[in-house]
Amino acid sequence: MTLRKAYLGLPKGDLQDSCAKALRGAETQFDFEGRSLWSDSSCGRFSGVMLRPTEILDFVSSGRLDAGFVSRDLFEERILNGFDGKSVNVLADLMSSKLFLQPVQWVLAVPTGNAAKTLPQLRVRDAPLTIATEIPAIVTEWASKNGLIVATEKSIGSTEAKAPRFVDAIVDCRHSGQSLKENGLQEIEVVYESTIIFVTNTQVKDYDETVREDIRQLALKMTKFIKSLI
Repeated sequence: MTLRKAYLGLPKGDLQDSCAKALRGAETQFDFEGRSLWSDSSCGRFSGVMLRPTEILDFVSSGRLDAGFVSRDLFEERILNGFDGKSVNVLADLMSSKLFLQPVQWVLAVPTGNAAKTLPQLRVRDAPLTIATEIPAIVTEWASKNGLIVATEKSIGSTEAKAPRFVDAIVDCRHSGQSLKENGLQEIEVVYESTIIFVTNTQVKDYDETVREDIRQLALKMTKFIKSLI
């Protein structure tokens, strides 16, 4: 019987370079030629496809992909919005971002010069704090735990541009803090820290035991590689 390869979802965008580094550290490499979005791995055990992280999570959950890379903030946001995470198992946390070993920090920021510069000052507002963010469910949960009344608005990019014209504040990724400063914003608090996670489908069939083991070994090798860099 010919054993099939494991199908992996590889993220396009911000996570792409970090995932490629982790895979190379696990002696697994994908070489995409030209505009092709499919590639077999150098070890011959995996077939990878470049997709958006949101699609990777959906395809792993439904079993159309065996495993893939997504950000933890995406995973948690989907869970809070009713996504059934029982079909997905987190095999490895790669503690990675554009800086490779640093978690991505989502921070609450307000316009520079805002009278309220601390959480206690924001808590005594007469009206809910309006916040633009790409992770509204996570922000709403965080605000509830911290005694802050908020009204979140889903942001689809360019989040720094939205305060104070459209909202009171934003929650966005901070890498260096320079973008916040250049857009007239100051950080108040870290809301959430996100890493890259390697997930697999929990319902891989028994006859795919080789696929299951290949994925498990890949996760172990990536984890070992990440730990060797700390």
